Amino acid sequence: MSAKLSLLSLVLLATTVDGAEIRTLTVDKNGPRYTFTSISFVDAPVEPVYELLVDYDRFDRLSSVIKESRFLNPDTDGTPLVFTRTKGCLLFYCKTLDRVERLVSVPYSEIVATVLPEQSDVKYGRARWLLASEGDGTRI
Repeated sequence: MSAKLSLLSLVLLATTVDGAEIRTLTVDKNGPRYTFTSISFVDAPVEPVYELLVDYDRFDRLSSVIKESRFLNPDTDGTPLVFTRTKGCLLFYCKTLDRVERLVSVPYSEIVATVLPEQSDVKYGRARWLLASEGDGTRI
């Protein structure tokens, strides 16, 4: 995969909630993989933020990059599976990516989505969101 396509893939995979305040964002590259680390703040309590972030039937409402999202039939062990289609552009180059992910979460504190590469347009992907109350809002 070219560096340009890799970077665009990362941009598309870094799902951000429209309206969130991004406080820090770093990108590290280790071989063919990139790691995004960010701290964001949403001016809403942790419980409704968590509920929004695990609602894949309406996940596409969170960001203009997400074009489609939905729950799929659970995996054989009962773990929820989710589908997302993202589309983003970097200058004049646009790319659409489909992902199927296993969704594991600890209510109101952690969400982990791991890509199933055999059902996705990417070879690897893992998102881990940690949520914590901060004042009247939520730090992600």
